[in-house]
Amino acid sequence: MAPQSFTQPFSQFTNWFGLEVTPGPTFIIPTKEGEEPASFFLQHAGQYYSFQQGEGFQEATLNISLLRRIVLMAVRDRLRQAGFDFKGMQGHIAYYKKSQFQHPCSDLFSVYTGFEFRVVDYSDGESQRLYLVVDPHIVFVTNQSIGELVQRGVPPEIFSGHAVKVHDVAAERRGGIDHYLLDITRGTNASVICEVCDARSSAKENKDGGVVYIEPRLEILQAIIDALKLKFDVVEFQRRKSFLASPIASRDRFSKTQEIVNEFLIKREKAFPMDYHGFKIDLVGSPIPVTGTRPPLGRKLSEPAMLFDASDSSAVHLQAYWGLRNFGPYTKTMPAIRLGLLGSPSGVKALDVLVSDLNKGTKIMQGGMPQFFRTSLQIVEQEKAPNTSIEGWLSAAEALGTRAQKKLDVVLVHLPQRFNEFDYNSPYYYVKPRLLEFNIPSQMITPSALLNPEWKHANIASALFAKAGGHPWVLAEDFSHFDLIIGVALSQAISKTKRAGGHPRFIGFANVFDQFGRWMFFESTQETRDVDAPEEQLAELILHAVERYERDKKAAPQSVAVHYYKRFSHREMDATVAALSQNYSNTRVAFITVDKSHPMRLYDLNMEDGSYPRGHYAELSDSELLLSTTGFTDLARKRMGTPQVLKVSVKYHPAPFVELEEIAKQILALTKLNYKTLSPTVGEPVTLLFANLVAKFTAVFSETQWKNAAVVGNGAANRVPWFL
Repeated sequence: MAPQSFTQPFSQFTNWFGLEVTPGPTFIIPTKEGEEPASFFLQHAGQYYSFQQGEGFQEATLNISLLRRIVLMAVRDRLRQAGFDFKGMQGHIAYYKKSQFQHPCSDLFSVYTGFEFRVVDYSDGESQRLYLVVDPHIVFVTNQSIGELVQRGVPPEIFSGHAVKVHDVAAERRGGIDHYLLDITRGTNASVICEVCDARSSAKENKDGGVVYIEPRLEILQAIIDALKLKFDVVEFQRRKSFLASPIASRDRFSKTQEIVNEFLIKREKAFPMDYHGFKIDLVGSPIPVTGTRPPLGRKLSEPAMLFDASDSSAVHLQAYWGLRNFGPYTKTMPAIRLGLLGSPSGVKALDVLVSDLNKGTKIMQGGMPQFFRTSLQIVEQEKAPNTSIEGWLSAAEALGTRAQKKLDVVLVHLPQRFNEFDYNSPYYYVKPRLLEFNIPSQMITPSALLNPEWKHANIASALFAKAGGHPWVLAEDFSHFDLIIGVALSQAISKTKRAGGHPRFIGFANVFDQFGRWMFFESTQETRDVDAPEEQLAELILHAVERYERDKKAAPQSVAVHYYKRFSHREMDATVAALSQNYSNTRVAFITVDKSHPMRLYDLNMEDGSYPRGHYAELSDSELLLSTTGFTDLARKRMGTPQVLKVSVKYHPAPFVELEEIAKQILALTKLNYKTLSPTVGEPVTLLFANLVAKFTAVFSETQWKNAAVVGNGAANRVPWFL
């Protein structure tokens, strides 16, 4: 279906569709404190509501928040009547049960067409208005329980540590991913027992494997398929059925979105207009444009430049590759990087060749390390693993660390096969924390990294330079409104390596950057999650980062930005302000949420592929915007798939002290500081990218592994981004 022609003179659009709502009668049910009425349709802000008048009921005045929840209930109810089912924690992904894709593994999982949806409210320039957000999806649903799959011969270790959903025996097979799997054991009569942990309460319990279903992630589905010796490429299947293979993916997605709304919901299923308990709800079929006069307001930022020499302000470039090629790195005081090599005999030999190539250079990295990074790589120590067992790898890491702890900057580790981040028994998750106990960061090299290596060489070189303590580049302009920027990642993590046992714990990470975007250090906690006061742990983490910044800089920060992947609650902000108040009462704080999990999209039909250009953003209010970081740009080659946009919102303490545009500039600039890659376009700011990398890797270290590494790592390793 070709994109619709619009009479309005706009080329940029959201995936929002206006809702016209005429409220029906709604009543507040009188209750005593702590009492729940026998019948109600909604609980909101401490009140219970009914559509029917009753004795003592008071007619409600509907604010926009309450109206939005009622309209969302109405839309979901109407979709269910039309034959949709739902998945996700909040049931925000609808899939059409009558449109299942055919494939040879349908007994294991089903694949449906569907879409994610939300009801949101924003000002249209005159008043608050409700919108339906629609984003097409390909939906995977697991059909066989973990118990059934294990009985069929799938190794239990494939499932351990992953997210699962648990169903009541009598319930239908639906619901959100709300647990994760700690362990699998055999019960009586060859039954399978799953020890699971509730992601919300941290409570552990044993469940029959027949009611536990693995989250249908493509990597896990492929592992199941391979374990059963079936022939099917699920990733390629998804590419064919979605927009991933399209050179104009954004344009295709925009067209599909309109088709869902107009051809399916409005015309075929006649879901709109609807009458929901007296509420009249209609849907406008035209997507909301981005304009320059009313929200969502179109805005544009300049591409941030990077600085490659501390003593030469003219050594700037928009791209890391060309900046390094022309000027070398920002840090020019590292004449040599001392390396250790670790691997099998053939692996060590391959690493030796890699180091030689990095020093000599390649077609892409001409002049090698001396030209690009003003340094050379020197092999100081080598250690060959006696065998390919985990014990063999640990023995080699122990020997190398003990012998060469004071002599090495980084260890290159050759993994015998391609690293799968979900293979928790890979040497990666054993060797890295063991070396960290010796204050030595490591760089893992897989066989695939040595094939067609030219661009990979440049990325490896950049990561090595950063892990050795150098800054390949910094931002050309400082964040004049902020002294300190903190990226926070909090997770309920599990030790997943074999010797850990299944032990859930709370892990918090704060990656700290100065006003030039220079990574300084990370602060961490590792303790049991306090389910009654998790905000206190977040506040403590931020306080420790501020205190450490003051020790390093010999001055207290006057303004702090805290980046978080989810919206800050009032309790989290209040706890943070309270923690800072004793010694930092004059410090201003911007609590900034950077969310990429939402379904909102932006499109620009003036672009060939339909993507919203990088650096452009849509201002939704004086505290919220949508920022494009991976859309069309002259800096990079054409991107496949539909670029996500970042939803950025900010709250201030004690009062607003910086314009929203400055927050947008900060987020965009921080996408330029990922030392793991020389790609000119990275979608996520490093504040969160780095924090999430730490969280992902350390979540699978055992409690002993991480505790030892973290304690010792307060030295040198804590001062370099070892997690890259």
